[in-house]
Amino acid sequence: MASEKISSNLFWVGSHDPHLRRFDIVMETKYGSTYNSYIFESNGEYALIDGSKLGFEEEWLGNIKEVVAIEKISTMVVQHTEPDHSSAIAELLKINPNIQIYGSPLAMANLREIVNHPFNAHVIKDGEKITIGDDTLEFIVAPNLHWPDTIFTYIEKQKYLFTCDFFGAHICVEPMALSAIAQKKEYAESFKVYFDAIMSPFKPFVRVGLAKIRNLKIDYILNSHGPYLDSPEAIRNAQNLYQKWAEQPVRLRKKVTMVYCSNYGYTKLIAEAMAEAIKEYDVEFKMYDIVESATSDMVADIEDADGILFGSPTIVADVIRPVYDLMNELNPFVMMNKIAGAFGSYGWSGEAVGNLLTRAKQLKMKTIDDGFKVRLNPTADDLVKAKAYAANFVNGLY
Repeated sequence: MASEKISSNLFWVGSHDPHLRRFDIVMETKYGSTYNSYIFESNGEYALIDGSKLGFEEEWLGNIKEVVAIEKISTMVVQHTEPDHSSAIAELLKINPNIQIYGSPLAMANLREIVNHPFNAHVIKDGEKITIGDDTLEFIVAPNLHWPDTIFTYIEKQKYLFTCDFFGAHICVEPMALSAIAQKKEYAESFKVYFDAIMSPFKPFVRVGLAKIRNLKIDYILNSHGPYLDSPEAIRNAQNLYQKWAEQPVRLRKKVTMVYCSNYGYTKLIAEAMAEAIKEYDVEFKMYDIVESATSDMVADIEDADGILFGSPTIVADVIRPVYDLMNELNPFVMMNKIAGAFGSYGWSGEAVGNLLTRAKQLKMKTIDDGFKVRLNPTADDLVKAKAYAANFVNGLY
């Protein structure tokens, strides 16, 4: 595997990871991935944009050397410091400690803690420009896409836009140009999976990021994973898809989602009583038995809801595992400020309800009460109280 010439003054010098099957521990990557890095040349000056992952430095540094001696690189732009893009930079600095490195304030702070020795750091501001040869690099601050440190880099004269993780896809391909790859179907799948896993928790920031680049003239989108976009059709399609996927639906009614597990049927009786009460209100309502339902469906309705009711019996002084597993699929940035409630049956001590609310708070959700619990089989009076709890929960959404 080698470097690739993109145009007369732009080269791909990244690294390939075809055997990667899980990214950030939780994301499946069945087609592998790439760690994209680029060399831009202007009038004999060289800028390196984005880095690579430790363990792949031999390929990365070797590809750079195919284009230019590392000692001749004057500038590096670090658009994002997640270690898959930055952990190999320490190896680069061993060869060229004089390189001037540019990035956001948080990126430079993070990089100091990654390379663990001094380097020539330059903190940039939104809209700041630097000169490389006959060209100008403009920095566009684009936080939370998907880390707070992210920036884009635009070279107006060349119509190059470097977007870091924005518009990326976890798929290992060669050559790197989207127009040249054979795996179009696999790419389309990976592009959507990548958005859902990496960008969807930050939809408001996606919309802001799209607005910042909307009026730029772009011939190439140079992202950090998977093929770069090298045609007007591909660039337009990527922007349109991101815009569509990041839309905030307008809902006229409040929405409540209930998810629960029931071991002996007692927690189910509570759930059904609460559902009966909730349906008396003018709210959208979804209800799931976790064991019998698809995780993706439940997560989608939880993320779309204003209030979520979690139900679990207490077994061995805790919530049962399927409920925790579902809650661990939720992203705190998405769940922030949603209203959480909890309910369940118990036989001994009843810790599950309190533990559910604790986990909800860890997900940055709000709670309005201490939950509702019943010892063993709920009586008719217990079910009346369950309905009252549900009614109070719905009223608490307003």
